[in-house]
Parts: sequence; structure tokens; C-alpha cells
Amino acid sequence: IQLLFLSLQTHGAAVDDVCRQTVDPPFCQQCFNIDPRSATAASPMLGEIAVQWAAYYGGNTKIDMHEAMMRAADPAVKNQYSRCIDLYQTALEHFQAAPGELSSKAWAVLRKNAESIRAGVDACEAVFNHNAPAEVANTDRLVGIFADALAIIARSFGG
Repeated sequence: IQLLFLSLQTHGAAVDDVCRQTVDPPFCQQCFNIDPRSATAASPMLGEIAVQWAAYYGGNTKIDMHEAMMRAADPAVKNQYSRCIDLYQTALEHFQAAPGELSSKAWAVLRKNAESIRAGVDACEAVFNHNAPAEVANTDRLVGIFADALAIIARSFGG
């Protein structure tokens, strides 16, 4: 029983350790709380959880942005959505590669790709002059915090 408690205590602390290092620890905790596995997950599993949820929300937002782009009458707004869609496509490609990077322990590549994802969502916000529509801004924030968590996890393993 003591070993089980120690295991749960150690793994449960992983989400705290990772989130503490992000720009918004409470929001990071809230994001990981989406998935009950994160309460006891070790760092590599937290990486998998971050990838799964960020890809899910990022993919849905990319679809929403495409629909908004098709509805937009203003060519400048269409262009903004188009640019963000491209940025999200790149982020989603990095998320698709992440499970392999996690399993092969390619920490440096994972860190680089996670930092690229963060740069992409920040660039999407900048496309809208930091006044993105709510569905984009909320996902940018969520995907960004999961990308930060991935980079932190990768760095913790020497990446």
C-alpha cells in the first residue's frame, strides 16, 4: 500500500511540476483536468494527454475557422482565417508526429516541434492583432499551454 501511495503521489506531482513551469499554471492545471488520467500520469503520459487533447481541439478549431472563412464577406477577414488555418495545419502535423517522438524518446525534436506549435498559435493571435474571435482565442490558449507543457516535458528529459 505504501508503494502504491508513493507511486500515485509521485505521478500526481508530475502535472503540478509541469504546469508550475508554464506561463499560466492554473490554466494548465485546468486543461489537464480535462482528462482524469493526468491526475496520476508520469511526464511521458502527460505528453500523450497534451497531444491528444490539443490535436482534438486544434483540429475542431481549424474546421471552425474554415467555416468562418467561407462565411466571411470581407476579403481581409478571409485572409486572416486562411493564414491561421495554415498555422494550425502545421501545428497539427507536429502533433501527429509527437506520439512517435514520445515513444522513441526523441526529446530534442519534440521540444523543437512543441516550440514551433507555440509560435504558430501565437502567430495566429497576431494575425488577428490579438483580438481573435473567441473560438480561435480560446483554442490558441489551450493548444499553446499544451505545447508549452510538451516542451517542458521534453526539456526535463534532456531535449
